[in-house]
Amino acid sequence: MVAAALGLASTTLACSEAVRELRFREELVKLAADVLGEAVHGSCVISTSVGFAALKDNPSALHVRLRAPLEWRIKAYQRDALVDRQAAEKAVKHSDHQRHLLAKAMYKADADDDTNFAVVLDASRFSVDRMVEVLLAAGAHRSATEIMAERALRATSG
Repeated sequence: MVAAALGLASTTLACSEAVRELRFREELVKLAADVLGEAVHGSCVISTSVGFAALKDNPSALHVRLRAPLEWRIKAYQRDALVDRQAAEKAVKHSDHQRHLLAKAMYKADADDDTNFAVVLDASRFSVDRMVEVLLAAGAHRSATEIMAERALRATSG
Protein backbone atom coordinates (compact mmCIF):
# COMPACT_ATOMS: atom_id res chain seq x y z
CA MET A 1 0.00 0.00 0.00
CA VAL A 2 2.83 2.41 0.92
CA ALA A 3 4.69 1.52 -2.28
CA ALA A 4 1.58 2.23 -4.36
CA ALA A 5 1.08 5.57 -2.62
CA LEU A 6 4.71 6.52 -3.20
CA GLY A 7 4.41 5.45 -6.83
CA LEU A 8 1.30 7.59 -7.28
CA ALA A 9 2.97 10.54 -5.58
CA SER A 10 6.08 10.31 -7.75
CA THR A 11 3.95 9.96 -10.91
CA THR A 12 1.91 13.01 -9.92
CA LEU A 13 5.12 14.93 -9.21
CA ALA A 14 6.59 13.87 -12.56
CA CYS A 15 3.41 14.99 -14.37
CA SER A 16 3.46 18.28 -12.50
CA GLU A 17 7.09 18.82 -13.51
CA ALA A 18 6.30 17.93 -17.12
CA VAL A 19 3.44 20.44 -17.25
CA ARG A 20 5.63 23.11 -15.67
CA GLU A 21 8.37 22.36 -18.23
CA LEU A 22 5.94 22.64 -21.15
CA ARG A 23 4.60 25.96 -19.86
CA PHE A 24 8.17 27.22 -19.43
CA ARG A 25 9.01 26.26 -23.02
CA GLU A 26 5.89 28.01 -24.32
CA GLU A 27 6.77 31.18 -22.42
CA LEU A 28 10.36 30.97 -23.63
CA VAL A 29 9.23 30.78 -27.25
CA LYS A 30 6.93 33.81 -26.72
CA LEU A 31 9.75 35.75 -25.07
CA ALA A 32 12.14 34.89 -27.89
CA ALA A 33 9.58 36.04 -30.48
CA ASP A 34 9.12 39.35 -28.61
CA VAL A 35 12.87 39.95 -28.39
CA LEU A 36 13.42 39.13 -32.05
CA GLY A 37 10.50 41.37 -32.99
CA GLU A 38 12.22 44.28 -31.28
CA ALA A 39 15.67 43.38 -32.61
CA VAL A 40 14.69 43.86 -36.25
CA HIS A 41 14.08 47.58 -35.64
CA GLY A 42 17.72 48.50 -35.05
CA SER A 43 21.17 47.46 -33.94
CA CYS A 44 21.37 45.37 -30.80
CA VAL A 45 23.23 42.58 -29.07
CA ILE A 46 21.34 39.43 -28.14
CA SER A 47 23.28 37.37 -25.66
CA THR A 48 21.85 33.89 -25.57
CA SER A 49 23.22 30.47 -26.23
CA VAL A 50 20.66 29.78 -28.97
CA GLY A 51 20.48 33.18 -30.66
CA PHE A 52 22.45 31.79 -33.61
CA ALA A 53 19.64 29.34 -34.30
CA ALA A 54 16.80 31.79 -33.74
CA LEU A 55 18.32 34.25 -36.20
CA LYS A 56 19.98 31.80 -38.57
CA ASP A 57 18.24 33.26 -41.63
CA ASN A 58 18.75 36.92 -40.68
CA PRO A 59 21.43 38.30 -43.04
CA SER A 60 22.34 41.17 -40.74
CA ALA A 61 22.93 38.99 -37.67
CA LEU A 62 26.54 38.41 -36.72
CA HIS A 63 26.68 35.09 -34.89
CA VAL A 64 29.49 34.89 -32.35
CA ARG A 65 30.54 31.98 -30.18
CA LEU A 66 32.79 32.41 -27.17
CA ARG A 67 34.18 29.08 -26.10
CA ALA A 68 36.97 27.74 -23.93
CA PRO A 69 38.30 24.38 -22.73
CA LEU A 70 36.21 22.74 -20.01
CA GLU A 71 38.98 22.93 -17.42
CA TRP A 72 39.42 26.68 -17.99
CA ARG A 73 35.66 27.27 -17.69
CA ILE A 74 35.50 25.25 -14.47
CA LYS A 75 38.33 27.28 -12.92
CA ALA A 76 36.75 30.56 -14.05
CA TYR A 77 33.38 29.55 -12.59
CA GLN A 78 35.04 28.41 -9.38
CA ARG A 79 36.81 31.77 -9.07
CA ASP A 80 33.77 33.89 -9.98
CA ALA A 81 31.18 32.00 -7.92
CA LEU A 82 33.52 31.26 -4.99
CA VAL A 83 32.67 27.55 -4.94
CA ASP A 84 34.76 24.41 -4.74
CA ARG A 85 35.90 22.59 -7.86
CA GLN A 86 33.23 19.88 -7.64
CA ALA A 87 30.41 22.45 -7.47
CA ALA A 88 31.95 24.45 -10.32
CA GLU A 89 32.32 21.39 -12.53
CA LYS A 90 28.74 20.35 -11.85
CA ALA A 91 27.44 23.85 -12.67
CA VAL A 92 29.45 24.18 -15.90
CA LYS A 93 28.46 20.73 -17.15
CA HIS A 94 24.82 21.40 -16.25
CA SER A 95 24.92 24.67 -18.16
CA ASP A 96 26.43 22.92 -21.19
CA HIS A 97 23.75 20.24 -21.04
CA GLN A 98 20.95 22.83 -20.80
CA ARG A 99 22.39 24.74 -23.77
CA HIS A 100 22.46 21.59 -25.89
CA LEU A 101 18.92 20.63 -24.90
CA LEU A 102 17.53 24.10 -25.59
CA ALA A 103 19.16 24.39 -29.02
CA LYS A 104 18.05 20.90 -29.99
CA ALA A 105 14.50 21.18 -28.60
CA MET A 106 13.68 24.65 -29.88
CA TYR A 107 15.59 24.78 -33.17
CA LYS A 108 16.91 21.27 -33.91
CA ALA A 109 20.38 22.84 -33.89
CA ASP A 110 23.77 21.76 -32.59
CA ALA A 111 25.02 24.42 -30.18
CA ASP A 112 28.61 23.15 -30.52
CA ASP A 113 28.81 23.25 -34.32
CA ASP A 114 31.19 26.12 -35.06
CA THR A 115 29.88 26.38 -38.63
CA ASN A 116 26.80 28.10 -37.16
CA PHE A 117 28.93 31.10 -36.22
CA ALA A 118 30.70 33.81 -38.21
CA VAL A 119 33.18 34.44 -35.38
CA VAL A 120 34.45 31.88 -32.87
CA LEU A 121 36.77 33.06 -30.09
CA ASP A 122 38.52 30.99 -27.47
CA ALA A 123 37.99 33.01 -24.28
CA SER A 124 40.95 31.29 -22.63
CA ARG A 125 43.33 32.89 -25.13
CA PHE A 126 42.12 36.51 -25.13
CA SER A 127 41.51 39.19 -22.55
CA VAL A 128 37.98 40.56 -22.36
CA ASP A 129 39.20 43.85 -23.82
CA ARG A 130 40.76 42.09 -26.81
CA MET A 131 37.61 40.04 -27.45
CA VAL A 132 35.54 43.22 -27.42
CA GLU A 133 37.94 44.84 -29.92
CA VAL A 134 37.70 41.83 -32.25
CA LEU A 135 33.91 41.74 -32.02
CA LEU A 136 33.56 45.48 -32.60
CA ALA A 137 35.79 45.18 -35.65
CA ALA A 138 33.78 42.23 -36.96
CA GLY A 139 30.53 44.13 -36.41
CA ALA A 140 31.87 47.28 -38.10
CA HIS A 141 33.08 45.29 -41.09
CA ARG A 142 29.73 43.57 -41.36
CA SER A 143 27.90 46.89 -41.19
CA ALA A 144 30.13 48.42 -43.87
CA THR A 145 29.54 45.40 -46.12
CA GLU A 146 25.79 45.65 -45.60
CA ILE A 147 25.80 49.39 -46.40
CA MET A 148 27.74 48.76 -49.61
CA ALA A 149 25.30 45.98 -50.59
CA GLU A 150 22.31 48.26 -49.97
CA ARG A 151 23.89 51.03 -52.08
CA ALA A 152 24.58 48.60 -54.90
CA LEU A 153 21.01 47.30 -54.75
CA ARG A 154 19.62 50.86 -54.84
CA ALA A 155 21.87 51.76 -57.76
CA THR A 156 20.70 48.79 -59.83
CA SER A 157 17.02 49.23 -59.01
CA GLY A 158 16.81 53.01 -59.32
